[in-house]
Parts: sequence; structure tokens; C-alpha cells
Amino acid sequence: MRILNRIIEFCREKDLLDSGDKVLVGLSGGADSVCLLFMLFSMKEEFDLTISALHVNHGIRGAEADRDEAFCRTLCEKLNIPFYAVRADIPAMAEKEGIGLEEAGRKFRYEAFERKADELGCNRIAVAHHMNDRAETVLFQMIRGSKLNGLAGIREKNGRIVRPLLCVTREEIESSLKEEGLDFVTDSTNADTDYTRNYLRNEILPALESLRPQAARHIAETADYVGRVADYMQAETDALYEACAKEKQGADGPSEIIFDISALEQAHSLIAEAAVYKGICKLAGRKKDITETFVKMVMELVDKQSGRSVDIKYGIVAKKIYETVVLTKASSENAVDTGDGNCNNKLYTELLTVEKGTAAEVIEKRGGLPKDNLKKYFDYDKLLSRHCDGQKAESIELRPATGEDVMTVYRDGRRKKVFDILKDCKVGAERRGKTPVVAMGNEVLLIPGLRTSETCRVDEKTKNILYLYIAEAE
Repeated sequence: MRILNRIIEFCREKDLLDSGDKVLVGLSGGADSVCLLFMLFSMKEEFDLTISALHVNHGIRGAEADRDEAFCRTLCEKLNIPFYAVRADIPAMAEKEGIGLEEAGRKFRYEAFERKADELGCNRIAVAHHMNDRAETVLFQMIRGSKLNGLAGIREKNGRIVRPLLCVTREEIESSLKEEGLDFVTDSTNADTDYTRNYLRNEILPALESLRPQAARHIAETADYVGRVADYMQAETDALYEACAKEKQGADGPSEIIFDISALEQAHSLIAEAAVYKGICKLAGRKKDITETFVKMVMELVDKQSGRSVDIKYGIVAKKIYETVVLTKASSENAVDTGDGNCNNKLYTELLTVEKGTAAEVIEKRGGLPKDNLKKYFDYDKLLSRHCDGQKAESIELRPATGEDVMTVYRDGRRKKVFDILKDCKVGAERRGKTPVVAMGNEVLLIPGLRTSETCRVDEKTKNILYLYIAEAE
């Protein structure tokens, strides 16, 4: 094949293959994967490769899918390559998980590749993405809104997954197969433009090619450059994160991350924002749905007064505490033991009077603002006026949460149902009614170990401070 030497050079340049590698090939039977299999088969002696192939039948196209599996099996038998096939009901999986067919299919495929590679002892998993795929991915990421990593498109290497065909176009692949007289099968759903990627592949890229020949190649080359820039920025981000972020570990990863504000301010804003993004993703345990909006919410705290906080998605709270910004992950593991609703701990209260100086100075002398969501300072006079029926104030009690409870979660007074907060914090439905809260009436002041209210905050006019804290019963 005329593209063989270019692929060999690409694999060496990008360190995709080493001598003695065991490679599992993802084989669909389409032109791209057939080309990939023959390329690796032709490179077998060059790299001393051991090759196996895995076909995934998605259970979508009936007899056509069975035809594809049979074609792949026969092809591997001709080449004396071990062949494996797995089947799945992707439509049922998509419905169960509430995701699209494309996403469900991709998820299952890569899980199947990883499992089979483990079983066979393969250190490489080769998949057949090419230049056009990379260009399509860049366009897809652009229209949905993405930053550098997304605009780099598909990478040549991700863990043990390698993509040796990223240096050639679809046209070159099909031309080479025709030249060698190699057959392949065609997936009928590839022509369905209801799928976004198919529309980009069948309509948008050809239109761009008509305006500018080799548009796909040029987009892919730009993506390669963007990828190298993204790698550089990631290295800078990792260095800053290491220097300015301190992690407090919980049972399933970081539960709190403390950023040094002076270090963030000294760094370039792009790198500082990327470091904060990294922290948010670590606490959330995911990157999906973590947007620039959340990063900006945290960065805006840098110029705010100590004590200001913002509520981020997935139960994460960011708070400025003096010269730091603290990200805290609220989770059920951090909560006070709930048992059957009878809390094994006790609520303690203490009234502090500001006789000299300010409320902030009084709090500072007692160790500063708490970080563990087991303690909270309130303006006592504001609480009384807010929760007084004209004769006596409502009592503050430690009790199980109810569906009527609310908590003030924003400084502007906006409130949220406590059960919704507990849901965000991954507290199961069966435990929400057993979770202890500190409340005045139906207004919750403290969810031990999880959240504290923004109501009746202490300020420069505060004269009487109510200090609430949870501790083991004496």
C-alpha cells in the first residue's frame, strides 16, 4: 500500500508502536478498520507485532450487523489473526442510562476493548480514526463550545489506545484498498444525517472541501498544533496546581482543596483558571458539565471579602477564607452519623458579645471561620427578629430533615429545599429523612458535615454572635 511508509513513520514519530507489542485491533469491517488491520499486518515483521482483532456487534442493524461480524471473522481467518466478537443490546443500554445510541455504543465498545486487551495481555489497542475523523471532531467541538483540548480533536494516543491512521485521509484509505483489491462492508447508518457526526461527515466537510481542497487535512494539521499548545498549557497548569493547591483527602478522593490566592494572582489568568478548573473537576469526579461559568464564579471570590462563598454544581461550595479560596465537596461521607435519625452527637450553642473591636476580631480569636460544616457563626439579633412570633423566638433544635425544610444558599437570600441539597450531595432518598439538621422552624441553619446557611451572616454591625457547633455528646 502506498500509504504504508507514511504510517510507519507516523507510528515511530508519535511513539505509537514498539518492538514486541501485543496489539488488539478494533475491527468493524468498514474501510477504515480493514485498512488498519492490513497496515498492522504489513508492519508485523517491522515491529515484531502480535495481532488480535475484536468485533463489536451493537445489536442495532439485525441481519446487516450479522453480515459484518461474519465478514470480519472470515477476513481474520484468511490472515491467521485471532478473532473475537462481542454482542450488546445498545438500544436497551442507551434507554437505561438515558444517553444517545452513539454515546452508548462508543462507551460499550471501549469498555469491551479494554476488557479483551486485559484478557489477552495486549499493551496496545488500535482503532481506525483518520484525518477526516479528526477534522469532524474539531468541527463538532467548535459548534458545541470547547477549549483547547476539544479543538485538538482526536489524539494519536490515549493510554494504550493508539490511532495509526490519523496521518492519512479517508480518500487515501479507500484508494489504497481499491488498489490492493481489498473488500470491506458499509454500515447503512453512516448515511443517516440525523446523527450530528454523519451530517458533518456527509454534508459539511464535503462543502468545505469544495471551497478549499484538502480542507480536512488542513483542519487536522491545525488540530495537531493546537494539541501541542494544549499539552504545554497542561504542563504549566499542573505545575501551578502543585504549587498553590493543597488537597484534603476523603474516602473517595479529595474532599477539600485550598488555593493560595497570591499564587493564583501571580500566574497568567489562563493558567490560574485552568488550575481552578482542575480542582473543581477533581472534587466533582468528572469533567462533563463543568463549565467556564463555574471557574469564573470561583475566580471572582479572589477580590471579595473573606467569608463570601458560591454554590457550585455537584455539591461543591467555594469560599474565600482570608488569603485562600477553599473548595469543599459536600458528601454523605462527611456527614455526622445519622443512624436511624437519632443523631449520636449533640448541638451546642454559645452566645458571644462584641464588647470591643469587631465581630470579625472576636471570631478570629476563637480560631477563625470554621471549614468543616460542623460549626457556624450567626448574627443573633437578626436570627431573633427573623424567627420571632412577637412573643418568643422559635427554638433551635437538632432533628431529622423533613420535606418542608429549606436553607438559604445564596447571600442574596435565595433558598433551596434541603432534600434537593442532600440529593446534590449524593445522599440517597432513603437517608434524606434521617439526616440530622440544625433548624429554627423549617429554616435549616446547618446540615452537619455538609452545608451551612448563608442567612443572618455576621458583619461589621453585629453585636451579638450565636455560635452553633456539633460535637460528640459529653
